[in-house]
Amino acid sequence: MKKIVALFLMLVLALSGSGCSDHSPAANGEAGKLNIYMLNDNQNVRDAIACYAAAAPDVEIDIEVGVPDYDTTVSDALKKLNTRLLSGNGPDIILMDDIQSESYMQSGQLLELTDIVEEAENLASGIAENSKYNGKVYTIPLSVTLMANISRADASVDFSSLGKFNKSIKAEHAVIGSFDRQAALWYRTQIEPELLWRRGISEEKLKTFYQDLYEQMDMIYGNDEESRFASFQQINLQALSGLAAPHVFFKKIGAAKEYIDTLSYLQMLCSMGNEGGLDFSFCRWEDKTMYIPMNRMAISSKSQNPEGAAALIKYLLSEKGQQQIAESTGCIPVNSKVLRSAMENSEEWENVIGGAGSYKAKPFTEKDVNQICDLLNENSYSVTTDGILMEIIMLGAQDYLNGALSLDAATAQTQKKVGIYFAE
Repeated sequence: MKKIVALFLMLVLALSGSGCSDHSPAANGEAGKLNIYMLNDNQNVRDAIACYAAAAPDVEIDIEVGVPDYDTTVSDALKKLNTRLLSGNGPDIILMDDIQSESYMQSGQLLELTDIVEEAENLASGIAENSKYNGKVYTIPLSVTLMANISRADASVDFSSLGKFNKSIKAEHAVIGSFDRQAALWYRTQIEPELLWRRGISEEKLKTFYQDLYEQMDMIYGNDEESRFASFQQINLQALSGLAAPHVFFKKIGAAKEYIDTLSYLQMLCSMGNEGGLDFSFCRWEDKTMYIPMNRMAISSKSQNPEGAAALIKYLLSEKGQQQIAESTGCIPVNSKVLRSAMENSEEWENVIGGAGSYKAKPFTEKDVNQICDLLNENSYSVTTDGILMEIIMLGAQDYLNGALSLDAATAQTQKKVGIYFAE
């Protein structure tokens, strides 16, 4: 898998050129120091910040990671962050990925970004609208990740629920993708929206989810006891693609949920779909297409350099900044003009995907371009994951799947933790 990812990253870099070094933007940031906090290490953010650093060489930037290893929990990391904020010694910018921002906004821990967002030209209207909280903006993403249901064109797969998916996969005698990634995607698309909306989860729904995960684990590992192990620490639950599309296209697996986190992977998926080699649809919640706002920037109200923090965010939302982000990271930008241009100017490319085969991706069609741009400009559903809740639910699943707790005990323990979390 590491070789596959490495090949794909090499492809992204080849497509994107040399990134920031192709540009010579004038320094337009505020001089001084900036401390940037991210819960999980994020290379895309590091690359985006490097673009800004090239434009503002007088700014000294320090990056801090809250969960640097498997031994640190999300809960522990956020407790440390909150203690710093309360003491007035918080970072300048907080990357809000996997952090539920509502409590921070309610308690006045974040500065308003409404003016910055309103001044950002060509920001996708759906992104801007979904970023509002009580009519104001406190966090804004630099890119998005889409989530797709992918299946062989000759297979009949039901993605309406995890239980129905398992049943249809069994009927097709098909193989499915990586268990940990699939479990996280089913959580994000089936459990999390209702969990956040209802501020809780019923015993029946939670038990069903855990039982369906157990069934899927059986389908993937069978009696292979050495491989049969669930590991749902936060560091394994990040929204990173697993190259399921080519494995479905070449019939190595039958179906999978998948993160679409780069323009090149989106191009590959659309090309394979247009050729009729696979079927795909973007995940939906009720009547809205779901997306994950990535690299969500917020300015701490305890920032020692709020002007410098604002300058960084303004730059990364600008057309030049978004162009550099698309080129240096391959991410799907939130600037409609940059996104449309990148898709309309896409070129045919070929790559060898380890374990699958060689594939030549065709350029985006006009229909593809319009569909993706419309998706980000409509009122879609923004999946802003709460890392603590995800950790609570998935570690409960891990205890059950690995035999540490019975279904009843895992369900009761998880519900208790969820109740305490919402009560705090």
